[in-house]
Amino acid sequence: MKNTIKIFLLLILFSTAKAKAQTWEELFDQSRTQTKYLIEQVAALQVYITHVQKTYKIAKEGLNFIGDAAKGEFNLHDEFFTSLQNVNPTVRKYPQIASIIVLQSRIISSTKNYNKTIRDRKTLGPNEMDYVITVFDRVLKDCAAILDELIAVTSSNKLEMKDDERIARIDKLYNEMQQNYAFTENFGSGAVQLAVARADAKTAIENSRILNNIKK
Repeated sequence: MKNTIKIFLLLILFSTAKAKAQTWEELFDQSRTQTKYLIEQVAALQVYITHVQKTYKIAKEGLNFIGDAAKGEFNLHDEFFTSLQNVNPTVRKYPQIASIIVLQSRIISSTKNYNKTIRDRKTLGPNEMDYVITVFDRVLKDCAAILDELIAVTSSNKLEMKDDERIARIDKLYNEMQQNYAFTENFGSGAVQLAVARADAKTAIENSRILNNIKK
């Protein structure tokens, strides 16, 4: 009975997470099929990770990397952010620039890990798995758009803006990336909980069958 209640509560939790995800998706124009989304997501994730690695670099690693990024003491890939040298140091070393990149990196890692965990469980149906992948795909695309705007804001030859206007725009982009990260974690954990609940339910049914000597 306790297991049944637990599974029921987890199903409700995922239903809530799924409803939130649907609200998120409604912000975008969905005109492609779920099958196409699946193919695009796998390819896009691989290309996007490569893109991130090639287009910018933060000099520190591990705790030093995160600490220095928070302080704005970082090096960006020369080819990608050369124009930052022509921007006021106040803008160039603004901590939120590094924070945006750190959050984006975490989102990419989280979507990859959640997808693998859920897929390995093999308890979600094809349509449900496509739905999860589609939602994560949309999040990654929105993160890419945020990064593109960050590049424009931090490039002196892209937009005619005052320093305070650039900083205000960077703050806005940081808030958007924070929202993407929070959504990714909430939706991903909800999907994993559903996958685990179904696995537990399957095990409980199988154990009950064996205990009661019921043949399949």
